[in-house]
Order: sequence, then C-alpha cells, then structure tokens
Amino acid sequence: MDDYIHPWDERYHALVAKNLMSDVSEPTLYKYPLLNHENIDWRYCHIWLHKQPLPLWSISASLYVFGLDDFFVRLPSLLLSTLSLLITFLIGKNLFNDKVGLLACFFQAINGFIIEITSGRIATDHVDIFYMFFIQLAIWFIIKFYKSRNSLFIVLTGVSIGLAVLCKWLPALMVIPMFMLLGKNVLEKKVILKYAIIILSCCVLVCLPWQLFIAFYYPTQSAMEQVNNFLHLTSVLDGQTGSVFYYLNKIRINYHDLVYVPLIWIIYKCIKHKNKEKLFLLFWIVVPIIFFSISKTKMQGYILFIAPALFIIISAFLYFFYKLQHIKLYIKKVVLLLFILLPVIYCIDRVFVKNYDSSRIAILNLKKNKILLNQNKTVIFNCNNYIEAMYYYNCVAYDFMPSLQQIKQLKDKKYKLYYFENRRYDKLTKIN
Repeated sequence: MDDYIHPWDERYHALVAKNLMSDVSEPTLYKYPLLNHENIDWRYCHIWLHKQPLPLWSISASLYVFGLDDFFVRLPSLLLSTLSLLITFLIGKNLFNDKVGLLACFFQAINGFIIEITSGRIATDHVDIFYMFFIQLAIWFIIKFYKSRNSLFIVLTGVSIGLAVLCKWLPALMVIPMFMLLGKNVLEKKVILKYAIIILSCCVLVCLPWQLFIAFYYPTQSAMEQVNNFLHLTSVLDGQTGSVFYYLNKIRINYHDLVYVPLIWIIYKCIKHKNKEKLFLLFWIVVPIIFFSISKTKMQGYILFIAPALFIIISAFLYFFYKLQHIKLYIKKVVLLLFILLPVIYCIDRVFVKNYDSSRIAILNLKKNKILLNQNKTVIFNCNNYIEAMYYYNCVAYDFMPSLQQIKQLKDKKYKLYYFENRRYDKLTKIN
C-alpha cells in the first residue's frame, strides 16, 4: 500500500540489500565510504553487520530479479508470512484438531501487527518475519518427527534453526529444549540427547561459516557487533527500553486484547493435567517473554516469533469453551464473536486508518530532484532521508553539512557537491 520505503528499519535493510546485488559477501550501508566511515554506528557505517545476512540476501535477490521497487523489498517477507499461515494451521491441527488450526490461521492472517511488520512499517520489519518463519518451521519439523519417527526431520529441524540464526541470532536455539520436552516419555533420554546433538550440529553447519567469514574479513566490525549483541542484555540501546512487564503488555496490544484469559487457561491445564503438548506451546511463549523481559533493550518485534503459539492457544481455548456443556449457546456465541471481532477491528485500525503521509511527502519531494541525485559522482548533504536518497538514486548522501576540509577533499576527487537548504527538499543548491 505504501509507495515508499519506511524509516525504521526498512530503509536500512533495503539499502544494504541493494548494495549486496553487486557483492553478496560484502554487506555495506555506504557502498562508497567517501568521508570518515570508521564510525561503527549502524546508521552511518561502511561495512554493515548489524543484522545477520539471510533476510538481506533474500531482499537483494528479489531486487535483482524484479528491479528496485518498494514492493519487491517486501516480497520475500510477504511470501514467508503467507507460508507461515499454513504452518500455523498444521501445528494447530496436529497438536489439537483442524478447527483449532484453521482458527489460529485466521487470527494470524488478520493480525494488524504482523501485517504492518511484514510491510516494513514497523521497526525490525523483515528480519523478524524471517526469524518467526524459520523458528516456526523448525517447530513444525519437530512435530513431524514425533509423528513419523523419520530422522530426516531431525536434520531439517537443525537446518531451520541454523537459518533462523542467520536471520537474527541465538534465541532460536530455544527450539532444541522444545524438542527434548516433546520427546519426554516417548523416547529414551539417551536417544533424545543424541538427536538434540544432531540438531545442534546441523544448526552449526548452517550458521557458523558466515560467522567465521565475517570474523576473518571484517574482524573489527564483527567483534563490535558481538559486543552490541551482548549489550542488548545489559544496556538500553537506541533508547529502546521498558519495564519488566513490557512484553506482557505488548502481547495484549499486538495480538489480542483478551489473550490473558487463554494463557491462564493453558497454564491451569498444564499444572492440572501435565499435558506435554500444551506445555510445549507454553514453553514457546513463556521462555522468550522471560528472556527478553530480563534484557535491558526492549522492542516489540523481538518476540514476534511467539505469535503463532499465541494464536493456537487462543483458538484451543475457544474450541474448549465452545464444547462446554453447562454454558448456554448464546453466551458461547457472544464470547466467540467478541474474540473474533476485536482483532478484526484492531487490524482495520492498524492497516487502513493510520496516516503515514509525512514520510511519503518527504520521499516524493526528494524524488523531485531525481535528475541531480542520479548523476555519477554526486554527493548530497543536509538530507535527513539520506538512506532513501542512496537507495533510490546513484548518489552518496549525508544528513549533515560538510566542513571546508571535507568539501576540498571531495572536490579534489572530482565529486559534484550539493546540499538541501531545508528539510522539505524543495531546493537543492550546488556547493561551488
């Protein structure tokens, strides 16, 4: 719906993906580091290792095949989030029944938060869609293994976890204890441990080569990103903070206003009946919430991968409630209607009602200067949308005014220098 790339974080992912088209092994934000790019800040650096490469490679492939269009930045996420619906249905069907799976699929399909994050409107965007998909895929392979005892699904589980790590990072490893949990009282402990080691080995074989590659070729940037990953746990980065109840509150806002009722119900069921399938789903939700609640840096997209489990639990609760014999039918229908209407209203509000005109106007004004911005060896200053300028056009852009020394340095290299007199982008002036 939006004919421009969004500020956080889609524009950065789009630009790095565009630059990867010329060299898949060199992820860069500033492809041409004209000025001082020893800065390790992920918003201004040359070598860009702020995110793992798989989503960026996928976006880059989409742009390479279809062209530099905003829609094709989002196409890989659109495909994976759509495939995710099928996996949600299959997990719900196998753990409960087809009605639960179908209702969970419906809740995910109309979820406003997932639609926005798939389309890049919300921070962490495509990276977290990829992360959700591959974690969910690994969980589906676990279920398939215990249904069929086919060892191929053990390998596929490890590969999927490895691909998830290549999307974001190590929290994807929580799938391994989930595998062990579902195997309790089904397989011997030694057999479960053996399979868990195979899963971990396959995961490492998939994700380790890239980590070794960047550690060898980009040691400084790689080391700083490892430090940055750790700092998410101990420090507030980029002003992204919240209380210990941040994520407990966000699951109500982002997934369903009445989500606490099904969660209390499934906790009760797990305590009373010790049902390992329900405990499996609860583990999928509770462990990430606890882990990221302890972490100092908090963003709502970090726990996106628990969404399918939430939708399945909500659907299982509604199925259970509708089957109760002692509750009148009209009460059941009212409750069911309420559970369905609330996310539909929420979807309409998030997807269709919100106004994003300010970002769109800025980009359209920027595009009015297309002829100058698309010249070879052109550098633009005082451009607040500097990332978008480099994505859409063949220029180098900065959001500050240059010093006299920087002007001389660039002019000596025969670059054409311009600056915007204001942030409305209505006047582009040449620096003589």
